[in-house]
Amino acid sequence: MNKIIVDKEKVLKLNSDEILLEIRTKKVAINIQGQVVINDLSNNEELEMTINIDSNSSLVYNNFAKGKINNSVIINQNSNSILIYNYSILVQEKSFFKIDANIKSNNINCEINVKAVTKEQGSLEIIATGDIVPNIKKIKYLENLRILALNDEENIIIPNLFVSSNNLEALHNATISRPSKEEIFYLTSKGLSSKKAQDLIMRGYLINNLKL
Repeated sequence: MNKIIVDKEKVLKLNSDEILLEIRTKKVAINIQGQVVINDLSNNEELEMTINIDSNSSLVYNNFAKGKINNSVIINQNSNSILIYNYSILVQEKSFFKIDANIKSNNINCEINVKAVTKEQGSLEIIATGDIVPNIKKIKYLENLRILALNDEENIIIPNLFVSSNNLEALHNATISRPSKEEIFYLTSKGLSSKKAQDLIMRGYLINNLKL
């Protein structure tokens, strides 16, 4: 696995490889050719990212962040391509995340998985938009947006789908929930404190979203 550090605004061109990515700038574009896996543990508080996926290419993007975020991602996906975007966030201050997926051609698989946990003073607004252009086919598009609240702050999820074609599968799921009483009861019955039980649930919830 190669490590790449991005410390200034640039266009990053990646070919078939597995990358450990560290982003130290507020704006970056990534062009994908071939089969690429990115594991991004950058803890960016503010980031504008554009991901361009060429035809006949695939990307698995795993990203973990914590604290406060104000990030946006734009995805441009071309024919015969696959994207699996996994983003796990531990939110401890008021935060915002926006992701726009532009589906431009035939035979595209796009899966967006965002899981967040809010605690302390953390709150999160997520806006996710899938824009599927007219007259294309063989599209599979999924938005999976979930927030697990460990506090009483207000959270917002806005899932959008703009679909102008018929021959496709397009779905979105959005949930805001708390840890179930049954899970907490089970773990505390094994000797864990309520706080440790919540921490264990939180870690499993966030880590399980990343395909590392």
